[in-house]
Amino acid sequence: MQDADEGYQEAEAALEIMEEAEAEEAELKEVQDLLDYYLQRATTQLEVEHLLAGSRDLEESIGVSWSARRFEVSSAGFVASQKA
Repeated sequence: MQDADEGYQEAEAALEIMEEAEAEEAELKEVQDLLDYYLQRATTQLEVEHLLAGSRDLEESIGVSWSARRFEVSSAGFVASQKA
């Protein structure tokens, strides 16, 4: 009977160890999923910041281009008024 009790206790101990290992594995999986999520968010944020910087550069370039066009139109108007 004592052998049966020892076997039962060993089985219970082994079961507890397995349950602890499964809990640790589940926790590790959750941490890995969270790390993946935050890495993806950080990457997306960097991409958005890069696109925003590109948009600002484009806006500035368009502003400079329009300014140059207005100057050309002003110059042409000035030349036309001097000829008249």
